[in-house]
Amino acid sequence: MKEEIREEKIKKIILVVLMIILMIAIGNIIISGGGDKKGSGSIITQQETLKKTPAYMLAVLDVGHQNPSQEMIKRFDNKLDSLLLKCQENNKLIIGDYVVKSQEMLKKEGEILTLYQIIDGIDKSIPDNSINFVKCSEIAALFVVLIINQ
Repeated sequence: MKEEIREEKIKKIILVVLMIILMIAIGNIIISGGGDKKGSGSIITQQETLKKTPAYMLAVLDVGHQNPSQEMIKRFDNKLDSLLLKCQENNKLIIGDYVVKSQEMLKKEGEILTLYQIIDGIDKSIPDNSINFVKCSEIAALFVVLIINQ
């Protein structure tokens, strides 16, 4: 009788340990993005990662809410990638900051442009085949001056 009770307790302990191991394994799979080796990750992980990108931040500022479309984020990201190649600055966050500051300066002068119009204008001001050609800060300043004085 004591032997049966002892075996039953051992089975319960093993079952609890197995459930804990299973819960830990499921948690790790969720955190790592479902085990997908292609880098797609979980939806939550993708959204949290996107919220940290300069393209996402610019899109949020441009549309005025926390849910910009994926298309808009991609458009900003493409422009930032293009400017990374063309400009001497090697940081999307810094380039994005120039775009936001340009918009602020233009607003002070009564010129209302979206952030996308500004980043597009800056990008188009630099030839496509340029690599580390100019400082984005200088092009952004020239862009602002040209808009104000047109």
